Amino acid sequence: LLKGELEPDRGSIVKQVDMEYFPYDYQTDYVMTLDVIKEIIGQLKSMEDSMEELLLHPTSENLQRYGGIQERYEEAGGYEIEGKICKELYLMGLPEEILLRNFEILSGGEKAKMYMIALFLRKNAFVLMDEPTNHLDIRGKEAVANYLKQKQGFLVASHDRQFLDEVSNHILAINKTNITLEKGNY
Repeated sequence: LLKGELEPDRGSIVKQVDMEYFPYDYQTDYVMTLDVIKEIIGQLKSMEDSMEELLLHPTSENLQRYGGIQERYEEAGGYEIEGKICKELYLMGLPEEILLRNFEILSGGEKAKMYMIALFLRKNAFVLMDEPTNHLDIRGKEAVANYLKQKQGFLVASHDRQFLDEVSNHILAINKTNITLEKGNY
């Protein structure tokens, strides 16, 4: 409902941000992890490739198209994104060299962490997470919990009570007849 894939039976849902759902699955022809993450964030790698291609044939029409793409790229934060990705890697406890690896050979936990990073870097996005500790060992759960403690603007659903205690400051209970919001952890 929050993501807009279903319509409510009654009432309406009003939101001013995009909802991003985790677990996330993204299909792309890009192989390198950095390129995949840039695509998830906002098709930034595709824009880079398009600009590069247009500069190979610098006609006035191509230069005009380049300017339009460059403007969108700048608005999307493309020029700062690699630094932001590196900062998020540090917060997640991942090495920068992971960006140079083939995304398909990353472990399930590494992919989950990279998807999470990409979703949090999307502009105007509110992240909805369903069981974000799946595919993670104890150290991976700790890394994600530490990462989420530094974030705002997300909802998480999990059966892992210890994890919920670590990452939440409010609990939203959806009951049969009402919704309650409690301050504090689980």
